[in-house]
Amino acid sequence: MNRAERRRQERYLRSAQGLKDIQADQKALVSERELYSNAVKRLDAMTREDVTQVAYNEGFKAGVEESGQKIIHRYYTATIMALHELFGFGQDRCLRTLRKIDECIIKHLTDDELVEATKKMVGIDIDMSEGINRAQPM
Repeated sequence: MNRAERRRQERYLRSAQGLKDIQADQKALVSERELYSNAVKRLDAMTREDVTQVAYNEGFKAGVEESGQKIIHRYYTATIMALHELFGFGQDRCLRTLRKIDECIIKHLTDDELVEATKKMVGIDIDMSEGINRAQPM
């Protein structure tokens, strides 16, 4: 095989590979178009109310998660302040108390279990419908 024939063969192989690449690109483009058209069909099937409801639910969920974290943070901070002011608790005892709170929450999986355990062990009932004096002796 002479030099001209080898070059011709190389050009042919490159063009064949190029053709395969073009075909692969076209298949990928077709699948992307199908995905896009399916997404458009799903969106067209949704009404404005559906889209609004989905957005509302996502925002509501994010708000609940954020506010829950803020409430827990506020509760922990108030607990530490109360323990320090009422009983002179320092850093170590406050940390032990907060760890025990977490342990109690994990041990008593439901709110009802935790409320009943508190009533049984300490004799205190917590009524969340009350304003300030929520905790009362039984």
